[in-house]
Amino acid sequence: MFRLSLRAFVLAPLLTVGCDRGALSPPRAEMLTALVPRDQGPGAPTAPVVVPPLAAKAPAPPVIARPAAERPGAAPSDTPQTSPTPPAPSQPTEAVPPPPASPAHTFATRPDALPPDLLATLSAEVDEPSRQKARALNKSGLDKQRANDLAGAIADYRGALELHPDAAFPRYNLACALSVSGATDESIHQLAILAHLAHQDDKARDRLAAARLDKDFDRLRATTAFRTLTLSTPVLVTWASGRSTSESDQALAKDIVRALREARWEAQLATTPWQLPVDRSAMRARRDLDSPELDQVTLTASEQVYGVLERIAPGTFERDPEGRLPADIAPIVIIVASPDSEPAEPEPGAAETASDPLAPFLGRSLRHEGDDGRETLTLETKGHFTWDLMPTTGEPRRLSGRWALRLPGDGEPPDAPMLLELNYRESPLSPPDTVVEGEALENTLPLRIRGRFLEIDGVAFR
Repeated sequence: MFRLSLRAFVLAPLLTVGCDRGALSPPRAEMLTALVPRDQGPGAPTAPVVVPPLAAKAPAPPVIARPAAERPGAAPSDTPQTSPTPPAPSQPTEAVPPPPASPAHTFATRPDALPPDLLATLSAEVDEPSRQKARALNKSGLDKQRANDLAGAIADYRGALELHPDAAFPRYNLACALSVSGATDESIHQLAILAHLAHQDDKARDRLAAARLDKDFDRLRATTAFRTLTLSTPVLVTWASGRSTSESDQALAKDIVRALREARWEAQLATTPWQLPVDRSAMRARRDLDSPELDQVTLTASEQVYGVLERIAPGTFERDPEGRLPADIAPIVIIVASPDSEPAEPEPGAAETASDPLAPFLGRSLRHEGDDGRETLTLETKGHFTWDLMPTTGEPRRLSGRWALRLPGDGEPPDAPMLLELNYRESPLSPPDTVVEGEALENTLPLRIRGRFLEIDGVAFR
Protein backbone atom coordinates (compact mmCIF):
# COMPACT_ATOMS: atom_id res chain seq x y z
CA MET A 1 0.00 0.00 0.00
CA PHE A 2 1.33 3.37 -0.88
CA ARG A 3 0.10 6.98 -0.73
CA LEU A 4 -1.12 8.83 -3.75
CA SER A 5 -2.99 12.10 -4.22
CA LEU A 6 -6.50 11.35 -5.60
CA ARG A 7 -6.90 14.92 -6.79
CA ALA A 8 -4.06 14.31 -9.18
CA PHE A 9 -6.00 11.33 -10.46
CA VAL A 10 -8.95 13.56 -11.32
CA LEU A 11 -7.05 16.58 -12.59
CA ALA A 12 -4.04 15.30 -14.48
CA PRO A 13 -5.79 15.32 -17.91
CA LEU A 14 -6.82 18.94 -17.28
CA LEU A 15 -3.24 20.19 -16.85
CA THR A 16 -2.87 20.20 -20.61
CA VAL A 17 -5.67 22.76 -20.97
CA GLY A 18 -4.37 25.31 -18.50
CA CYS A 19 -6.30 24.41 -15.33
CA ASP A 20 -4.15 24.84 -12.24
CA ARG A 21 -5.41 23.44 -8.95
CA GLY A 22 -2.07 23.10 -7.17
CA ALA A 23 0.82 20.69 -7.15
CA LEU A 24 0.05 17.03 -7.89
CA SER A 25 1.97 13.98 -6.79
CA PRO A 26 3.52 12.17 -9.79
CA PRO A 27 2.21 8.67 -8.93
CA ARG A 28 -1.44 9.90 -8.76
CA ALA A 29 -1.06 11.76 -12.02
CA GLU A 30 0.17 8.60 -13.68
CA MET A 31 -2.92 6.77 -12.37
CA LEU A 32 -5.27 9.33 -13.88
CA THR A 33 -3.48 9.17 -17.18
CA ALA A 34 -4.52 5.52 -17.24
CA LEU A 35 -8.00 6.51 -16.70
CA VAL A 36 -52.55 37.16 -30.69
CA PRO A 37 -55.35 39.20 -31.90
CA ARG A 38 -58.89 38.67 -30.58
CA ASP A 39 -60.91 35.80 -32.02
CA GLN A 40 -62.96 37.08 -34.92
CA GLY A 41 -66.10 35.10 -34.08
CA PRO A 42 -67.94 32.31 -35.87
CA GLY A 43 -66.82 31.62 -39.38
CA ALA A 44 -63.75 33.80 -39.20
CA PRO A 45 -60.92 32.70 -41.51
CA THR A 46 -57.88 31.16 -39.88
CA ALA A 47 -55.55 33.19 -42.10
CA PRO A 48 -55.80 36.75 -43.43
CA VAL A 49 -57.01 37.47 -46.95
CA VAL A 50 -54.95 40.24 -48.51
CA VAL A 51 -56.07 41.72 -51.85
CA PRO A 52 -53.11 43.15 -53.79
CA PRO A 53 -53.51 46.60 -55.40
CA LEU A 54 -54.36 46.80 -59.08
CA ALA A 55 -51.49 48.22 -61.08
CA ALA A 56 -52.17 50.96 -63.67
CA LYS A 57 -52.07 49.80 -67.26
CA ALA A 58 -48.86 50.79 -68.98
CA PRO A 59 -48.51 51.47 -72.75
CA ALA A 60 -48.09 48.20 -74.57
CA PRO A 61 -44.57 47.77 -75.92
CA PRO A 62 -44.02 47.15 -79.64
CA VAL A 63 -44.28 43.49 -80.57
CA ILE A 64 -41.35 42.21 -82.57
CA ALA A 65 -41.72 38.76 -84.01
CA ARG A 66 -38.85 36.39 -83.43
CA PRO A 67 -37.69 34.05 -86.20
CA ALA A 68 -39.38 30.71 -85.93
CA ALA A 69 -36.07 29.06 -85.29
CA GLU A 70 -35.61 31.24 -82.24
CA ARG A 71 -38.98 30.45 -80.71
CA PRO A 72 -38.93 27.53 -78.38
CA GLY A 73 -40.48 24.47 -79.94
CA ALA A 74 -40.83 26.01 -83.41
CA ALA A 75 -39.48 24.30 -86.50
CA PRO A 76 -36.82 26.09 -88.55
CA SER A 77 -38.06 27.89 -91.65
CA ASP A 78 -36.30 29.21 -94.77
CA THR A 79 -38.86 32.01 -95.17
CA PRO A 80 -37.48 35.36 -93.97
CA GLN A 81 -39.37 36.73 -91.01
CA THR A 82 -40.31 40.43 -90.99
CA SER A 83 -41.39 42.56 -88.09
CA PRO A 84 -44.97 43.82 -88.41
CA THR A 85 -45.82 47.43 -87.91
CA PRO A 86 -46.15 48.01 -84.17
CA PRO A 87 -49.69 48.90 -83.05
CA ALA A 88 -50.51 52.34 -81.78
CA PRO A 89 -49.93 52.60 -78.05
CA SER A 90 -53.08 52.32 -75.98
CA GLN A 91 -54.12 55.22 -73.83
CA PRO A 92 -53.23 54.73 -70.12
CA THR A 93 -56.16 54.18 -67.82
CA GLU A 94 -56.56 55.71 -64.40
CA ALA A 95 -55.37 53.43 -61.59
CA VAL A 96 -58.10 51.88 -59.47
CA PRO A 97 -57.40 52.21 -55.74
CA PRO A 98 -57.19 48.79 -54.04
CA PRO A 99 -59.66 47.81 -51.37
CA PRO A 100 -58.32 47.96 -47.81
CA ALA A 101 -56.43 44.80 -46.86
CA SER A 102 -57.47 42.81 -43.82
CA PRO A 103 -55.08 43.11 -40.91
CA ALA A 104 -52.43 40.42 -40.80
CA HIS A 105 -52.69 37.93 -37.94
CA THR A 106 -49.77 37.81 -35.54
CA PHE A 107 -50.13 34.81 -33.29
CA ALA A 108 -48.42 34.87 -29.91
CA THR A 109 -46.27 31.98 -28.70
CA ARG A 110 -45.89 33.28 -25.12
CA PRO A 111 -48.34 34.78 -22.62
CA ASP A 112 -46.26 37.96 -22.35
CA ALA A 113 -46.64 38.54 -26.12
CA LEU A 114 -50.45 38.81 -26.07
CA PRO A 115 -51.74 42.20 -27.30
CA PRO A 116 -53.18 44.63 -24.72
CA ASP A 117 -56.66 44.73 -26.29
CA LEU A 118 -56.94 40.94 -25.95
CA LEU A 119 -55.80 41.07 -22.33
CA ALA A 120 -58.48 43.69 -21.63
CA THR A 121 -61.10 41.44 -23.23
CA LEU A 122 -60.00 38.48 -21.11
CA SER A 123 -60.42 40.46 -17.89
CA ALA A 124 -63.89 41.84 -18.73
CA GLU A 125 -66.90 40.82 -16.63
CA VAL A 126 -69.26 38.25 -18.19
CA ASP A 127 -72.93 38.02 -17.22
CA GLU A 128 -74.65 34.71 -16.51
CA PRO A 129 -76.79 34.57 -19.71
CA SER A 130 -73.60 34.91 -21.78
CA ARG A 131 -71.97 32.15 -19.76
CA GLN A 132 -74.90 29.81 -20.39
CA LYS A 133 -74.91 30.53 -24.14
CA ALA A 134 -71.13 29.94 -24.22
CA ARG A 135 -71.54 26.56 -22.50
CA ALA A 136 -74.20 25.56 -25.05
CA LEU A 137 -71.95 26.57 -27.97
CA ASN A 138 -69.01 24.68 -26.47
CA LYS A 139 -71.15 21.51 -26.17
CA SER A 140 -72.35 21.98 -29.75
CA GLY A 141 -68.74 22.32 -30.89
CA LEU A 142 -67.76 19.09 -29.12
CA ASP A 143 -70.63 17.22 -30.81
CA LYS A 144 -69.55 18.55 -34.23
CA GLN A 145 -65.91 17.69 -33.61
CA ARG A 146 -66.84 14.12 -32.67
CA ALA A 147 -68.76 13.97 -35.98
CA ASN A 148 -65.59 15.16 -37.80
CA ASP A 149 -67.14 18.54 -38.61
CA LEU A 150 -64.05 20.55 -37.69
CA ALA A 151 -65.16 23.75 -39.44
CA GLY A 152 -68.47 23.74 -37.59
CA ALA A 153 -66.77 22.92 -34.29
CA ILE A 154 -64.25 25.76 -34.70
CA ALA A 155 -67.09 28.20 -35.48
CA ASP A 156 -68.96 27.15 -32.32
CA TYR A 157 -65.86 27.43 -30.12
CA ARG A 158 -65.18 30.93 -31.50
CA GLY A 159 -68.79 31.89 -30.80
CA ALA A 160 -68.46 30.62 -27.22
CA LEU A 161 -65.31 32.69 -26.70
CA GLU A 162 -66.96 35.81 -28.09
CA LEU A 163 -69.50 35.48 -25.29
CA HIS A 164 -67.12 34.26 -22.56
CA PRO A 165 -63.49 35.11 -23.51
CA ASP A 166 -61.81 33.76 -20.36
CA ALA A 167 -63.56 30.36 -20.42
CA ALA A 168 -60.91 27.65 -20.28
CA PHE A 169 -62.76 24.72 -21.91
CA PRO A 170 -63.83 26.30 -25.23
CA ARG A 171 -60.36 27.89 -25.46
CA TYR A 172 -58.72 24.48 -25.02
CA ASN A 173 -61.17 22.78 -27.40
CA LEU A 174 -60.49 25.45 -30.02
CA ALA A 175 -56.75 24.84 -29.67
CA CYS A 176 -57.33 21.10 -30.17
CA ALA A 177 -59.49 21.57 -33.27
CA LEU A 178 -57.07 24.07 -34.80
CA SER A 179 -54.15 21.68 -34.27
CA VAL A 180 -56.00 18.77 -35.89
CA SER A 181 -57.02 20.98 -38.84
CA GLY A 182 -53.40 22.08 -39.39
CA ALA A 183 -53.70 25.67 -38.12
CA THR A 184 -50.81 25.08 -35.73
CA ASP A 185 -49.78 28.72 -35.27
CA GLU A 186 -53.22 29.74 -34.05
CA SER A 187 -53.42 26.60 -31.91
CA ILE A 188 -50.24 27.69 -30.12
CA HIS A 189 -51.77 31.17 -29.78
CA GLN A 190 -54.81 29.71 -27.98
CA LEU A 191 -52.51 27.75 -25.65
CA ALA A 192 -50.59 30.96 -24.91
CA ILE A 193 -53.90 32.55 -23.84
CA LEU A 194 -54.56 29.54 -21.60
CA ALA A 195 -51.11 29.97 -20.06
CA HIS A 196 -51.99 33.58 -19.26
CA LEU A 197 -55.29 32.50 -17.68
CA ALA A 198 -53.55 29.69 -15.74
CA HIS A 199 -51.98 32.20 -13.35
CA GLN A 200 -55.39 32.65 -11.71
CA ASP A 201 -57.56 29.85 -13.11
CA ASP A 202 -57.12 26.22 -11.97
CA LYS A 203 -59.18 24.99 -14.92
CA ALA A 204 -56.82 26.64 -17.41
CA ARG A 205 -53.85 25.19 -15.54
CA ASP A 206 -55.42 21.73 -15.67
CA ARG A 207 -56.08 22.05 -19.41
CA LEU A 208 -52.44 22.93 -20.10
CA ALA A 209 -51.37 19.81 -18.22
CA ALA A 210 -53.93 17.71 -20.12
CA ALA A 211 -52.45 18.90 -23.41
CA ARG A 212 -49.28 16.93 -22.65
CA LEU A 213 -51.16 13.63 -23.15
CA ASP A 214 -53.72 14.80 -25.73
CA LYS A 215 -53.17 13.21 -29.16
CA ASP A 216 -54.83 16.21 -30.80
CA PHE A 217 -51.53 18.03 -30.27
CA ASP A 218 -49.29 15.46 -31.92
CA ARG A 219 -48.45 18.02 -34.65
CA LEU A 220 -47.12 20.39 -32.00
CA ARG A 221 -45.55 18.04 -29.46
CA ALA A 222 -41.95 18.46 -30.56
CA THR A 223 -42.05 22.25 -30.96
CA THR A 224 -40.32 24.54 -28.50
CA ALA A 225 -43.45 26.69 -28.12
CA PHE A 226 -45.65 23.71 -27.14
CA ARG A 227 -43.11 22.33 -24.69
CA THR A 228 -42.58 25.75 -23.13
CA LEU A 229 -46.30 26.42 -22.65
CA THR A 230 -47.22 22.96 -21.33
CA LEU A 231 -43.90 21.74 -19.82
CA SER A 232 -44.21 18.71 -22.10
CA THR A 233 -41.24 16.46 -21.20
CA PRO A 234 -41.02 12.69 -21.79
CA VAL A 235 -40.13 10.64 -18.70
CA LEU A 236 -38.65 7.14 -18.79
CA VAL A 237 -39.08 4.95 -15.70
CA THR A 238 -36.79 1.94 -15.35
CA TRP A 239 -35.21 -0.32 -12.73
CA ALA A 240 -31.68 -1.48 -12.01
CA SER A 241 -30.47 -4.80 -13.36
CA GLY A 242 -28.64 -7.58 -11.57
CA ARG A 243 -30.15 -7.05 -8.11
CA SER A 244 -32.00 -9.36 -5.79
CA THR A 245 -34.69 -6.65 -5.54
CA SER A 246 -35.27 -6.36 -9.33
CA GLU A 247 -38.80 -7.83 -9.16
CA SER A 248 -40.01 -5.43 -6.46
CA ASP A 249 -38.18 -2.55 -8.17
CA GLN A 250 -40.02 -3.25 -11.42
CA ALA A 251 -43.35 -3.28 -9.55
CA LEU A 252 -42.51 0.11 -8.00
CA ALA A 253 -41.54 1.44 -11.44
CA LYS A 254 -45.02 0.51 -12.73
CA ASP A 255 -46.64 2.32 -9.81
CA ILE A 256 -44.55 5.41 -10.57
CA VAL A 257 -45.61 5.41 -14.24
CA ARG A 258 -49.27 5.17 -13.18
CA ALA A 259 -48.92 8.05 -10.71
CA LEU A 260 -47.07 10.27 -13.20
CA ARG A 261 -49.67 9.73 -15.92
CA GLU A 262 -52.43 10.56 -13.44
CA ALA A 263 -50.51 13.82 -12.89
CA ARG A 264 -50.52 14.33 -16.71
CA TRP A 265 -46.83 13.58 -17.34
CA GLU A 266 -45.65 11.67 -20.43
CA ALA A 267 -44.25 8.72 -18.49
CA GLN A 268 -43.34 5.41 -20.10
CA LEU A 269 -42.11 2.16 -18.53
CA ALA A 270 -38.83 0.88 -19.94
CA THR A 271 -38.89 -2.50 -21.66
CA THR A 272 -35.50 -3.51 -20.25
CA PRO A 273 -33.70 -2.73 -16.98
CA TRP A 274 -31.09 0.02 -16.60
CA GLN A 275 -27.64 -1.32 -17.43
CA LEU A 276 -25.42 1.47 -16.11
CA PRO A 277 -24.13 1.07 -12.54
CA VAL A 278 -26.28 2.73 -9.87
CA ASP A 279 -26.04 2.69 -6.08
CA ARG A 280 -29.52 3.84 -5.16
CA SER A 281 -32.82 5.02 -6.65
CA ALA A 282 -32.37 8.28 -8.54
CA MET A 283 -34.01 10.73 -10.91
CA ARG A 284 -31.74 12.17 -13.59
CA ALA A 285 -32.42 15.05 -15.97
CA ARG A 286 -30.43 15.87 -19.11
CA ARG A 287 -29.47 19.51 -19.58
CA ASP A 288 -30.05 21.12 -22.99
CA LEU A 289 -27.33 23.75 -23.21
CA ASP A 290 -28.08 24.41 -26.90
CA SER A 291 -31.57 25.71 -26.07
CA PRO A 292 -31.97 27.78 -22.88
CA GLU A 293 -35.77 27.61 -23.26
CA LEU A 294 -35.89 23.80 -23.41
CA ASP A 295 -33.26 23.55 -20.69
CA GLN A 296 -35.51 25.54 -18.37
CA VAL A 297 -38.50 23.38 -19.39
CA THR A 298 -36.63 20.22 -18.38
CA LEU A 299 -35.47 21.67 -15.08
CA THR A 300 -38.96 22.92 -14.16
CA ALA A 301 -40.56 19.64 -15.22
CA SER A 302 -38.01 17.64 -13.20
CA GLU A 303 -38.91 19.62 -10.07
CA GLN A 304 -42.60 18.76 -10.48
CA VAL A 305 -41.90 15.12 -11.37
CA TYR A 306 -39.71 14.83 -8.28
CA GLY A 307 -42.63 16.12 -6.22
CA VAL A 308 -44.69 13.14 -7.45
CA LEU A 309 -41.86 10.77 -6.47
CA GLU A 310 -41.71 12.23 -2.98
CA ARG A 311 -45.43 11.56 -2.52
CA ILE A 312 -44.98 7.91 -3.59
CA ALA A 313 -41.72 7.07 -1.80
CA PRO A 314 -40.50 9.91 0.43
CA GLY A 315 -36.73 10.17 0.72
CA THR A 316 -36.10 7.24 -1.61
CA PHE A 317 -34.91 8.98 -4.76
CA GLU A 318 -31.74 10.97 -5.11
CA ARG A 319 -32.21 13.95 -7.39
CA ASP A 320 -29.57 14.50 -10.06
CA PRO A 321 -30.64 17.51 -12.18
CA GLU A 322 -27.51 17.37 -14.36
CA GLY A 323 -27.13 13.63 -14.87
CA ARG A 324 -25.34 12.39 -17.92
CA LEU A 325 -27.88 10.64 -20.13
CA PRO A 326 -27.63 9.30 -23.68
CA ALA A 327 -29.08 11.71 -26.25
CA ASP A 328 -31.48 9.12 -27.66
CA ILE A 329 -33.60 8.59 -24.54
CA ALA A 330 -36.06 10.75 -22.58
CA PRO A 331 -34.80 13.99 -20.98
CA ILE A 332 -35.87 12.69 -17.55
CA VAL A 333 -35.04 9.16 -16.37
CA ILE A 334 -36.18 7.61 -13.08
CA ILE A 335 -34.18 4.57 -11.95
CA VAL A 336 -35.56 2.35 -9.19
CA ALA A 337 -32.71 0.64 -7.34
CA SER A 338 -33.59 -0.54 -3.85
CA PRO A 339 -30.75 -1.61 -1.51
CA ASP A 340 -29.66 -5.12 -2.45
CA SER A 341 -30.99 -7.60 0.10
CA GLU A 342 -28.51 -10.40 -0.62
CA PRO A 343 -26.66 -11.48 2.57
CA ALA A 344 -23.16 -10.03 2.68
CA GLU A 345 -20.02 -11.87 3.68
CA PRO A 346 -18.39 -10.90 6.97
CA GLU A 347 -16.39 -7.72 6.62
CA PRO A 348 -13.04 -6.82 8.20
CA GLY A 349 -12.98 -4.80 11.37
CA ALA A 350 -11.84 -1.62 9.64
CA ALA A 351 -15.42 -0.78 8.68
CA GLU A 352 -16.52 -1.00 12.29
CA THR A 353 -13.65 1.32 13.24
CA ALA A 354 -15.05 3.84 10.80
CA SER A 355 -18.66 3.52 11.94
CA ASP A 356 -18.49 6.12 14.71
CA PRO A 357 -16.80 9.15 13.05
CA LEU A 358 -18.27 8.56 9.56
CA ALA A 359 -21.74 7.30 10.52
CA PRO A 360 -23.57 10.44 9.18
CA PHE A 361 -21.87 10.05 5.79
CA LEU A 362 -22.23 6.31 5.15
CA GLY A 363 -24.60 5.08 2.44
CA ARG A 364 -24.95 8.59 0.98
CA SER A 365 -23.81 10.00 -2.35
CA LEU A 366 -21.22 12.65 -1.47
CA ARG A 367 -20.45 15.11 -4.23
CA HIS A 368 -17.81 17.54 -5.28
CA GLU A 369 -18.32 19.85 -8.26
CA GLY A 370 -15.73 22.19 -9.71
CA ASP A 371 -14.48 23.70 -12.95
CA ASP A 372 -12.57 20.50 -13.63
CA GLY A 373 -15.62 18.22 -13.43
CA ARG A 374 -17.81 16.33 -11.01
CA GLU A 375 -17.15 13.50 -8.55
CA THR A 376 -19.57 11.30 -6.61
CA LEU A 377 -18.29 9.17 -3.72
CA THR A 378 -20.37 6.57 -1.85
CA LEU A 379 -18.96 4.84 1.23
CA GLU A 380 -21.13 1.86 2.11
CA THR A 381 -21.52 0.65 5.71
CA LYS A 382 -20.10 -2.79 4.88
CA GLY A 383 -16.75 -1.50 3.66
CA HIS A 384 -17.45 -1.17 -0.09
CA PHE A 385 -17.19 2.09 -2.01
CA THR A 386 -17.72 3.58 -5.48
CA TRP A 387 -16.10 6.79 -6.71
CA ASP A 388 -17.40 8.19 -10.02
CA LEU A 389 -15.06 10.64 -11.74
CA MET A 390 -16.66 12.77 -14.48
CA PRO A 391 -14.11 15.32 -15.71
CA THR A 392 -15.12 18.09 -18.09
CA THR A 393 -12.61 16.62 -20.55
CA GLY A 394 -11.82 12.96 -20.84
CA GLU A 395 -13.73 9.76 -20.30
CA PRO A 396 -15.82 9.28 -17.13
CA ARG A 397 -14.35 6.58 -14.89
CA ARG A 398 -15.45 4.61 -11.83
CA LEU A 399 -13.31 3.39 -8.96
CA SER A 400 -14.91 0.57 -6.98
CA GLY A 401 -13.59 -1.62 -4.23
CA ARG A 402 -13.12 -1.67 -0.47
CA TRP A 403 -12.32 1.07 2.00
CA ALA A 404 -11.06 1.27 5.54
CA LEU A 405 -10.39 4.14 7.92
CA ARG A 406 -7.25 4.44 10.00
CA LEU A 407 -7.49 6.77 13.00
CA PRO A 408 -4.50 8.84 14.17
CA GLY A 409 -2.17 6.99 16.53
CA ASP A 410 -1.27 8.00 20.07
CA GLY A 411 2.05 9.48 19.01
CA GLU A 412 0.64 11.66 16.20
CA PRO A 413 -0.27 15.37 16.53
CA PRO A 414 -3.82 16.14 17.77
CA ASP A 415 -4.74 17.74 14.44
CA ALA A 416 -3.46 14.82 12.37
CA PRO A 417 -6.00 13.67 9.76
CA MET A 418 -7.59 10.26 9.56
CA LEU A 419 -6.46 8.13 6.64
CA LEU A 420 -8.87 6.66 4.08
CA GLU A 421 -7.35 3.46 2.71
CA LEU A 422 -8.70 2.32 -0.65
CA ASN A 423 -8.26 -0.98 -2.50
CA TYR A 424 -10.02 -0.77 -5.87
CA ARG A 425 -10.20 -1.35 -9.57
CA GLU A 426 -10.95 1.19 -12.29
CA SER A 427 -13.50 0.83 -15.12
CA PRO A 428 -15.21 3.09 -17.71
CA LEU A 429 -18.39 4.79 -16.49
CA SER A 430 -20.37 3.81 -19.60
CA PRO A 431 -22.12 0.66 -20.87
CA PRO A 432 -19.31 -1.18 -22.70
CA ASP A 433 -19.84 -4.30 -24.79
CA THR A 434 -17.81 -6.24 -22.24
CA VAL A 435 -16.90 -5.40 -18.68
CA VAL A 436 -13.33 -4.10 -18.56
CA GLU A 437 -11.63 -3.58 -15.23
CA GLY A 438 -8.15 -2.34 -14.59
CA GLU A 439 -5.54 -3.83 -12.34
CA ALA A 440 -5.93 -3.83 -8.58
CA LEU A 441 -4.78 -0.51 -7.09
CA GLU A 442 -4.25 0.92 -3.64
CA ASN A 443 -4.35 4.46 -2.33
CA THR A 444 -4.33 6.22 1.03
CA LEU A 445 -5.80 9.72 1.37
CA PRO A 446 -6.01 12.18 4.27
CA LEU A 447 -9.58 12.64 5.54
CA ARG A 448 -11.05 15.22 7.91
CA ILE A 449 -14.62 15.83 9.05
CA ARG A 450 -15.59 19.48 8.52
CA GLY A 451 -19.07 19.81 10.03
CA ARG A 452 -21.55 18.64 7.40
CA PHE A 453 -19.00 17.63 4.77
CA LEU A 454 -15.92 15.47 4.39
CA GLU A 455 -12.60 16.87 3.29
CA ILE A 456 -10.71 14.20 1.38
CA ASP A 457 -7.26 15.02 0.07
CA GLY A 458 -8.10 18.71 0.58
CA VAL A 459 -11.36 18.58 -1.42
CA ALA A 460 -14.83 19.04 0.12
CA PHE A 461 -17.51 16.39 -0.48
CA ARG A 462 -21.06 17.19 0.60
